[in-house]
Amino acid sequence: MPKLSDVISDIFKAHKVTPAEVSRRSGVSQARISEIVSGKTQNPRWDTMVKIAEALGLSVSVFENDKAIIIESNHAEAIEHLAPDEQDLLRRFRKLDERHRQNIMEMISGYEALSEGVVGKITAASGSRGPGSKKS
Repeated sequence: MPKLSDVISDIFKAHKVTPAEVSRRSGVSQARISEIVSGKTQNPRWDTMVKIAEALGLSVSVFENDKAIIIESNHAEAIEHLAPDEQDLLRRFRKLDERHRQNIMEMISGYEALSEGVVGKITAASGSRGPGSKKS
């Protein structure tokens, strides 16, 4: 079974990213990532591996018997079914660090609330009781 450091190095090469770029995307320190890539850290914390994998649009699987951590793509097929603008949005979102991702999610929630409020006001102004309701 390949060493984790070799797997991570291969993944970085395949995605054409540096430890610095993965650090920026994941929020994991560049020093920690370099330790994993070099093999100095052979058994990194689970949450660290999840952050690194998610920064690259990958997932992490663990096989308890062998104590091996395998990083695999599980999003490639799913993203192909999205519209091009949705694919672009998802790719850009995945490149953001956690703080910026949270900001985006809060902004979306704000727009959703605003949209629901506008629909509610229009419904109230028209006297409608909602879909399928009858006036008495």
